[in-house]
Amino acid sequence: MFDKIIEQVQAKLERNLTLDRNANYSTDDQMLVNLFLGLVLEASEVANEFHKCKTVEQYLQTRNIANTEEEMGDVFFYWLALSIKLGLDPNKIVKRNIEKLDERYLKMLEKLSGSDNI
Repeated sequence: MFDKIIEQVQAKLERNLTLDRNANYSTDDQMLVNLFLGLVLEASEVANEFHKCKTVEQYLQTRNIANTEEEMGDVFFYWLALSIKLGLDPNKIVKRNIEKLDERYLKMLEKLSGSDNI
């Protein structure tokens, strides 16, 4: 699913790490810290796009699609880069997450259908 993108992000990470090492101020550990913080900060930017509005309706009417899309791209980059640096398989992460959500949804449906029988 992400194979081509993973290659591009890996190359960018290696370039950045080489540049950082040449500047003598960064290590793999520092890169991990930067990726963790970047993910959190960019996710907060996505949340802020919604938070600027008082209601869902207002967001849907006034949202800045280009800005939301840009922030979502930043979140995706940091998530993917962090996955790669931690040695995790992004495809596996997404697959497991979908399975987890499917299970949760089925349990919720079972609970709701069971409550009708009371």
